[in-house]
Amino acid sequence: MFKKLIFATSSLALVSSPGLAADMPLKAPPAAVVAAYNWSGFYVGGNVGGAAVNSYVNGALDPLEPTTSVAQKAAVNQFMSPHLRDGSVMGGIQAGYNWQLGTWLVGVEADIDALHARNTQANAFTVPGFALTGNGSTQSFESNYLATFRGRVGGVINSNFLLYVTGGLAVADYKSVDTVAFAGPATSQTVVSSDTRWGWVVGAGGEYAFAPNWSVKLEYLHADLGKTSSSIPPFTGFVFSDVQFSHHLTEDIGRIGVNYRWGGPIVAKY
Repeated sequence: MFKKLIFATSSLALVSSPGLAADMPLKAPPAAVVAAYNWSGFYVGGNVGGAAVNSYVNGALDPLEPTTSVAQKAAVNQFMSPHLRDGSVMGGIQAGYNWQLGTWLVGVEADIDALHARNTQANAFTVPGFALTGNGSTQSFESNYLATFRGRVGGVINSNFLLYVTGGLAVADYKSVDTVAFAGPATSQTVVSSDTRWGWVVGAGGEYAFAPNWSVKLEYLHADLGKTSSSIPPFTGFVFSDVQFSHHLTEDIGRIGVNYRWGGPIVAKY
């Protein structure tokens, strides 16, 4: 009995020794689960920013009369061709859908923003060989909204940061008013043109998912709305003359937006 007690005590001491305990295999802790953001699904949101709007006017005068010189025509055309520009705060809404393919993303987005861009420029000019005062040209424009319909292609970084490029169609309203006046004989004519302009838009941006269904984005866009034309018919006293105008509208936009997304849930990532 005494020998059995000594054997049991010795065995317990050997098992309990630090050296032997260190040699025993340890069970690894479970791998940490990281939440991976999934960008797929529908989203809606709002945005606010600023736009630099440019209206490039090109006025082309047909001869005042058959004897009008090249220099006289060029002098008039120069003053009827100003570069009108305005800056405007803008804001609106957007909606779209994303498909995430691994670390790549493709999507579509549509938006519409209100703005308030307008400018007027008046130029008094002289025509070589004609009256020195009373000749003038006044051009103005205004635009009040911009809408785009774009595709997006980007790459996902660390699951919740997206960098993308974008491009597609752009549409805006555009109104122009052109007035030309001559001193001798005193005559003036005005043409007003108002239409909807369609063009193209390209840009780039970044978007960060800061909550399960919420993200914030910073975006730059350049929109080219093409050209619109208008004309002033022959002037009283200058039966051989008319003026053809071309107006080219562009917009450069910087904005920040917030989106709420349905669909793509957060999934486990090991």
